[in-house]
Amino acid sequence: MPPVLEGVSKVVNGQTHIYPTDLELQSGTMNVLFGPTCALAHRVQVRA
Repeated sequence: MPPVLEGVSKVVNGQTHIYPTDLELQSGTMNVLFGPTCALAHRVQVRA
């Protein structure tokens, strides 16, 4: 069963960088989440 992230968000100094988001990650993939300015917010590698 792949990892599931629900309601992932990020707020810095009262400013929302990532609005609540649900993600289902697949094994053997690299997943990248970008904020509203297209700056890298987080990178997750899922291993089988």
